[in-house]
Amino acid sequence: MKPVRSIINMKEIQSFYQEYCREQRIKFTKKEFQSFVDCCERDFFQWLKDNLKYFESEVIKQS
Repeated sequence: MKPVRSIINMKEIQSFYQEYCREQRIKFTKKEFQSFVDCCERDFFQWLKDNLKYFESEVIKQS
């Protein structure tokens, strides 16, 4: 089994958020960044749940 690789990492997310702050002329703070990450994590897990439901109903059913 190959090691798991992901495009999701904190450095990339922080870079993305800092760029957004620059573009919007918003001061970047670690506290606001952490709030953004927390929000993303909640959304990410909801996204996973939704995709798992789809996977179970569409992909596994067709196997």
